[in-house]
Amino acid sequence: MRASKKSLVLALCILVELNNIYAQWTKINIGNYPHSYTNWWTDLSFLNADTGIVVGGGDLALQTFDGGIHWHQLQNLQLQKYEYIESVKYISADDIYLGTYSRLLRSIDGGFSWFNIMPVATLVSYMDFPSKDIGYVVDWGRTIIASILDGGNQIHWFSSSGFNEEIRVVQAINNDTIYTFGNEIINTPDLTSVLKSVNAGIDWTIQKENIVFGQGFYMVNDSAGYILTDSLLFTTDSWNTYKVIPSDSTLHVHDFIVPQIVINNLYFFNIDTGFVIRPTSEVLFTKDGGLSFQDQYYSNNIGSVGITKIDCPDDNTCFGIVGYPYIARFDFDSSFTLPSGVKNEILDYNLSVSPNPNHGFFTLNLPQSHGAASLIIYDLSGRILWQRDYANPVFPTLSIDLSGTAAGLYLIAWQTADKRYYGKVLIE
Repeated sequence: MRASKKSLVLALCILVELNNIYAQWTKINIGNYPHSYTNWWTDLSFLNADTGIVVGGGDLALQTFDGGIHWHQLQNLQLQKYEYIESVKYISADDIYLGTYSRLLRSIDGGFSWFNIMPVATLVSYMDFPSKDIGYVVDWGRTIIASILDGGNQIHWFSSSGFNEEIRVVQAINNDTIYTFGNEIINTPDLTSVLKSVNAGIDWTIQKENIVFGQGFYMVNDSAGYILTDSLLFTTDSWNTYKVIPSDSTLHVHDFIVPQIVINNLYFFNIDTGFVIRPTSEVLFTKDGGLSFQDQYYSNNIGSVGITKIDCPDDNTCFGIVGYPYIARFDFDSSFTLPSGVKNEILDYNLSVSPNPNHGFFTLNLPQSHGAASLIIYDLSGRILWQRDYANPVFPTLSIDLSGTAAGLYLIAWQTADKRYYGKVLIE
């Protein structure tokens, strides 16, 4: 048990470390390049903290190899008249995909040359590639998804008609498992739904429907994810069930509805740590699964347009779309780390707390366990508020009295001989 307690303390020290990060968005002036259409960016994709591409302005595709200090315009795209670039996906140092108003283009030499993969009816609004040769593409405003196999040598079209009438997001968890999120009625985001395929788009099931004012969607893994409405909705079972996160901040999504913007409003590093973009283009940061947001991560200092999309190539750096000719960069300081081997495990909160939030009195629903166990409650500085050891617990619930405790978020750990469980409680 002593070794288990040591590992528990180590895990919770990492949790506390995650709650001591400081950073800010900085604005990068890309420079003025001749372009044929709009004065805004439509997409960006970064391979790492140095290498990325931003597209927009109609026919602009700009590439950087030094984190945005210097840029050059991609050549040899052979765009047709009014063939504007809408989307981009950086897969590897050699493999890049560009979506335009009529085609999907691919480069296998880092952007020096391009060839056509397939035609589309309108434009490639969104795409996701779990590997360099397999991906999924949404034809804008339609119920059509293209499955790209063998780097484009095989293409299959699938329809989710009758489920999503207007797909806004496609997210590939792996080569076979895909989620889509979109409007149930064209140009009407009042009702949105989530679909899932586990056989590469051949068959689809409705995971969740009639989501009111759904404005963002992100799956952290195959089963856990978020939907942005007036609140954050969170699931751990692929949207068979979900919880409404009792946030300390009102998101007010429905006050700013723009039917065409139902995309890329969420980005999560793990099931607790991530960014939420309000439709006003304010960027909120949460490190507790949406229970609270940090207003110092708003994008007010970026410019009047604000941030409209985020891409994070690693756990320390993010880039965001703002008004032309700028993009935004976000660098966490050295105190922010997400250890790849334990980040999803230690942040997997699976202790049920009710009611939550509360005023200090609450009940824990405990998992079945055999043998000795310990319960520890911490504040975000790592200070132990409550601790008790149990020789052989058999009770399914445990009532806790923390009356008189200052309002705030607290971490709960239930440690058995072979497993750790975590929870969080918000005291008002």
